[in-house]
Amino acid sequence: MKICFVVNTYPPATQCGPGEMVYNLQKYMLNRGVDAYVFTCGHNDPKYPKTLRIPCGKRLFYLLSFFYYVKEIRKMDFDIINFQTESGMGIAPFFFFEKRPKIITTLHTAYLVEARAIRGLTFDGRAFVRPSLNEYVVKYLFTPIKFVGTYLSTGISDRIIAVCQKTKEYCSKQYRIPEE
Repeated sequence: MKICFVVNTYPPATQCGPGEMVYNLQKYMLNRGVDAYVFTCGHNDPKYPKTLRIPCGKRLFYLLSFFYYVKEIRKMDFDIINFQTESGMGIAPFFFFEKRPKIITTLHTAYLVEARAIRGLTFDGRAFVRPSLNEYVVKYLFTPIKFVGTYLSTGISDRIIAVCQKTKEYCSKQYRIPEE
């Protein structure tokens, strides 16, 4: 069996979140004889085997990864591709693969709930903390893109995994996914 995990953060660039989860899943599968690859961003590091990287940052990863699919990933004939949230890349196998692999989307967060949490902190009518420019960009530019991408991915996925019960509940409502 040949599996590819698609994630926009991965060690050594990050030590938490989806990247860390994928790192541990890949290590587990490799130890059991499964041919497990990770497709991510950043620069190649020999400490991380079977990792295909696009030399870009995490914000550009999903935009640039379409081109990489055309060039490299489709040649590898994966049985399963596991997309880690927000990508919208779940639709790529329909365009770039002769034999469509099984698609699994793993949901890590509910973007609309997360976006609502980005706000200033006020007390007695005085603002103590205001969101940064980066937080505003994430809230008003990237959140709608992530929402649409995740909606596309979940719509064509063979299986959908939520990392916790709350994410399952929020995402089943947001993306109109049956809870089962």
